[in-house]
Amino acid sequence: MPFDPAFAADGVDELLTCFVTRSRTKLTSDPPRTLRVTATDADGDWDVGIGPTGVTTLAGGSGRADATVRGSASDLYQALWNRPPAGRLDVSGDRAVLDLFLDRVHVRWS
Repeated sequence: MPFDPAFAADGVDELLTCFVTRSRTKLTSDPPRTLRVTATDADGDWDVGIGPTGVTTLAGGSGRADATVRGSASDLYQALWNRPPAGRLDVSGDRAVLDLFLDRVHVRWS
């Protein structure tokens, strides 16, 4: 069941600007990589910079990205929070950057 686009975009924003940027993140890359995340049905565009010491996220996306993932806010929300999306995500560029994100980002509540 899809989530409301505004709700889902807020959830993506929370993950990308609050959770993955924490100092204890396992999401690192040397050389640095950039993943652009774009919601196609809501306000939402983020550049996630993955470097050797952690992550920075720029809302609004502005620079060059190594990979871009686009989809409905609901599908992005589910996929990035490690839940299978209901629909299809469009990935362009180096798919390994998205795979790195999905492999290393797992939000735990304990």
